[in-house]
Amino acid sequence: WGGFRKKPTPPEMERFLDEGLAVATDEETRNWLVVLKGNVALRWVWSGLDDPVRLEDRIESARQAVEVGERVGDAAQLSQAYRTYGLLQSKFGRWDITVDVARRDLRLADRLERTEQAFALFWNAIFLMEIAGEFADHLATAERAVEVARGLTPHEVMHGTYTLLDA
Repeated sequence: WGGFRKKPTPPEMERFLDEGLAVATDEETRNWLVVLKGNVALRWVWSGLDDPVRLEDRIESARQAVEVGERVGDAAQLSQAYRTYGLLQSKFGRWDITVDVARRDLRLADRLERTEQAFALFWNAIFLMEIAGEFADHLATAERAVEVARGLTPHEVMHGTYTLLDA
């Protein structure tokens, strides 16, 4: 967010991503921007501000980003698309889709660089434990999240530790 002196607001993020989409021509770059627009939807929700885009439209864009991500094969992009799509679906209480997406994302973990891997492990383990009730099934995933997070920032270690305690 180079030109911002403070943390950008959802409208600023939206504008920045729209500018990128206006000039990006390759499918991979465009898909990253679409995935990030889905993340902006989550920022709108968490900020308490009214999102100018309907949540249904955000979900459809995120679904399309998953399709493109699966075709392009960039594991980091696909993992981010999965998490965005799953989170947006959870806003409508579509837990079956959220759980399915979490399972698919978890299968990507070994293909991710370490920071993204730690994130995918703890995030999806939490979803599968809290939504599907699979606490015992994901104890090993939680342990792995802590293991991968060691040597990263205390923030990642905290998330992994929380996941392990939750299990």
